[in-house]
Amino acid sequence: MLDPFGAVLLAAVTAAFLTDGKNFRRGSSPTSPAFQTQHAVGVPLLVNAACFSVFSAVTRYVFGPTFSGAASPGLWLVAWAALGAAVLLSATAIALPLRSVTAVLRRSRRSLAVGSAVGLAAWAAGRAGSQLGKGLGRMTLEGAAGLLRLTGRTPVVDRDRLLLGIDDYVVHIATACGGYEGVGLIVIFLGTFLWLDRRRLRYPHAWLLLPLGVSAVLTANVVRIAALIALGRWVSPAIAEGGFHSKAGWVMYCAIALGIVALSRRSTFLARAEAAPVEETWNPTAVYLGPLLALIATAMTTGLFTAGFDYFYPLRFVVVAVVLWAYRGDLPRRGYRPSWEAVAIGVAVFILWLGLEPPPNFEHVSAWKEHLDGMSAAARCGWLVFRILGSVLTVSIAEELAFRGFLLRRLVAADFTAISPRTFTWSSLLLSSLAFGALHQRWVAGTLAGIGYALAQRRHGRVGDAIVAHAVTNALIAADVLLLGAWWLWL
Repeated sequence: MLDPFGAVLLAAVTAAFLTDGKNFRRGSSPTSPAFQTQHAVGVPLLVNAACFSVFSAVTRYVFGPTFSGAASPGLWLVAWAALGAAVLLSATAIALPLRSVTAVLRRSRRSLAVGSAVGLAAWAAGRAGSQLGKGLGRMTLEGAAGLLRLTGRTPVVDRDRLLLGIDDYVVHIATACGGYEGVGLIVIFLGTFLWLDRRRLRYPHAWLLLPLGVSAVLTANVVRIAALIALGRWVSPAIAEGGFHSKAGWVMYCAIALGIVALSRRSTFLARAEAAPVEETWNPTAVYLGPLLALIATAMTTGLFTAGFDYFYPLRFVVVAVVLWAYRGDLPRRGYRPSWEAVAIGVAVFILWLGLEPPPNFEHVSAWKEHLDGMSAAARCGWLVFRILGSVLTVSIAEELAFRGFLLRRLVAADFTAISPRTFTWSSLLLSSLAFGALHQRWVAGTLAGIGYALAQRRHGRVGDAIVAHAVTNALIAADVLLLGAWWLWL
């Protein structure tokens, strides 16, 4: 969970780019005068190395199993966030002199001010929403109990302690299970959508999407709790409390968000008739994002029915491979030859990844390994083959198309296909790498890996080099797992 400083900072940066990102991007462009000033980099390099070393040590401690600062976790998280900011600032000082950084910040003061205000408001709204969680929890309990009665069984209901179940399988509906997080997410999503798509939508009709989204999220949460109890009672408590409990909400939320957008596009009541497209047009975004979306959707779906071990991992490889095959004629692959620089960067990222790897949870590793060893020899061999092929081939291709092929350039210009793969701004490099890191549990290492793969792409201006670097990293991780038994690298 983010501390207040981290939450406000994340919301502020996001809001700054959504509200007034043009000035921020202009100020951070390599063609800006601020980037043309020569300066010594020796001291900033030393400072950055020192900050990064301390930040890595604190990260290992705070997020490791030996953390003993439970009495003051907020202070530790604030210190960790401050050190992370110091790493970013000292890295910026390597590229820019201090006066140039000041000039960029001064030029972007409006977007930063607006973003900070929105960040504070978002954090405050989240805290206020958590206070509503208990009331929503009671509503969820009553709704789920009503659904369970449809099974012909009388549910166990304890309204004072928010307990609900059937027979001997009873769960506690915690504050976070009341649905307030989903309500906050759908309001933010729909609010952004209503603003970005305002010229296509009909007002005031479009405002109905907000109560529709909130009602759909709350209803879906009731269904989720009832389904969880039914799974735990009649199928498997491990599946109910494992993958289904943690991922069903996300699957339902994504379905609701996408469904509302689709409804708004097709409803003449919600959308302007003149805004409707006359005919379907080819969208290059689908080529770059389609494989990753297919990968995430498959992982989320199979994760609903797993408990600590994804037996259905081969489906990820198959589904992404089918999507890549469907787009094979549009993929950026003409005249590509792997470069030695891409291989070298892949090796460097692997070394970096191992250096930042936190101490493994051997109890978790042992439980995961028991699932694998419990499979038949043929099934285990097949699973491992698909796990290697997936991480080295389909995952590398899907993630690099999305983050380096699309996002890195999309943050520079709306028509990302007009931007050379060699071109990016400091802000697009940082944001795309942070997004890449956020996709991985090891987000610090993931962010630095994203920067490395972007540099591989920039060397020759080819997305293929980023894919090769990523594939080399994942192949070395797979070799470490299989040859040295470092199974925690796959968890």
